[in-house]
Amino acid sequence: MTEGSSCRLVALGSLNPVKLRGSEAAFRLAGLCARLEQVSIEGVPPQPVGLEETVRLACLRAERAMRALGTEEGLGVEAGLVNVSDRWLVVNAACYVGPWGSSVGLAPSFEVPGWAAERAAKSELDRVVEEVTGAHDMGSSVGLIGMATKGLVAREDLVRWAVLMAIVGRSVSSLLGR
Repeated sequence: MTEGSSCRLVALGSLNPVKLRGSEAAFRLAGLCARLEQVSIEGVPPQPVGLEETVRLACLRAERAMRALGTEEGLGVEAGLVNVSDRWLVVNAACYVGPWGSSVGLAPSFEVPGWAAERAAKSELDRVVEEVTGAHDMGSSVGLIGMATKGLVAREDLVRWAVLMAIVGRSVSSLLGR
């Protein structure tokens, strides 16, 4: 599919190149022609904690991006820290918003040590990774998951899955009704 004027225009609430590449890949996988335009979103905490906050901030990014660019569709992606049974997971959430409403998707998640999650909750997981490993700007490259898997899985992959699941959620709602 070519990216021309007949493609849907989707406002992406982030300037992060990893979120752009992962989101574009998700739309391609879904067979949807989309042109994503990035916009910076101000006033969003750097590190969401809890699933509800992660999803809420992803949807806030989508809605603010849509408003900022005047588009009919918006997309927000957030990586949050979620505590489940005293274990801390990094969870990527995507929220896809449009005239139909909104749809949320989650990516596969992975565990981080409790001490790292607790420190990240006060700043950002990227900062903790940087302090411990010396690696800079991991959130805009392979991410902690890319470092941990030696490139087998990259942050872009998690973004792709979260966005794809948000797109699928819209299709499921169409099939089953809201």
